[in-house]
Amino acid sequence: VFLLAEGLQPSNKEQGYVLRRLLRRSLVAIKQHGLEPTVLTDMVAPVAALYQDVYPQVGEQQENIQASITAESQKFAASLNKGLKQIAKMTTISGEDAFYLYESYGFPLELTREIAAKKGITVDEAAFEAAKQAHRQKSQTSSAGKFKGGLADHSQETVRFHTATHLLLAALQKQLDPKIYQKGSNITGERARFDFAFGRALTPEEMSSLEQQINTWIDADLTVKRLEMPKDQALELVGGSVFADRYPDQVSVYQIEDASIEICVGPHVTHTGEIGHIKLTKQQSAGSGLRRIYIYFA
Repeated sequence: VFLLAEGLQPSNKEQGYVLRRLLRRSLVAIKQHGLEPTVLTDMVAPVAALYQDVYPQVGEQQENIQASITAESQKFAASLNKGLKQIAKMTTISGEDAFYLYESYGFPLELTREIAAKKGITVDEAAFEAAKQAHRQKSQTSSAGKFKGGLADHSQETVRFHTATHLLLAALQKQLDPKIYQKGSNITGERARFDFAFGRALTPEEMSSLEQQINTWIDADLTVKRLEMPKDQALELVGGSVFADRYPDQVSVYQIEDASIEICVGPHVTHTGEIGHIKLTKQQSAGSGLRRIYIYFA
């Protein structure tokens, strides 16, 4: 509950993966005790009430927290039943079996290990890691050269859209929640697709307000400045990043005056006025606790 109150969302990476593991272990325990998955959602209100004096943000985020838990529960429900049936048939669990459960049913290794222990068997964790690494290398090879840094090319239109995504993130943090962070992007000469961690759909009024803020920054023709510095210094300056483990020791930081500051690779425009007015006309879910917004030129 407290992790969700801080804006973290279940995912397959870093802190989000820890949260997903906690939620899924809870869901398995609930299933094994014959309880309904809604038990996990129902506990949010009592926790919020218990800590309302010292942690009022839990109560303020109660609906978003419940929505995130419900979404993760629903996402995992079908896989949970199928995965438990598969494990029930196994007399041994090899590393390859554990990776199959992970890849096909979303069972974290720790969860498979716990269930296996109750059956009196062990999991070959070294073989699991080897299978996982082989899968990762295969995926990286198949995707190599498609999009570098989320950009299809370095055309003028793509560069303008790329810089506009910086303004979109800044507007989201300013108007909705300063803890919102980017989860990915895909940018072509026709549009920019931007994914971010957030637990609900945006209202039409919020979309309109974001668009207005971005165009205000564009009209102000703000200077886009590039700075080079060590990664640790950059992370402290920008307030951290979910992509920190991917960065080299020396990184580029792009600052758009008082509007935005992010660690990023190029290219970018030199002044926001070069972007031209944009419009935000489309949003959708990009997964559990994730939203996707499309940016177009007006």
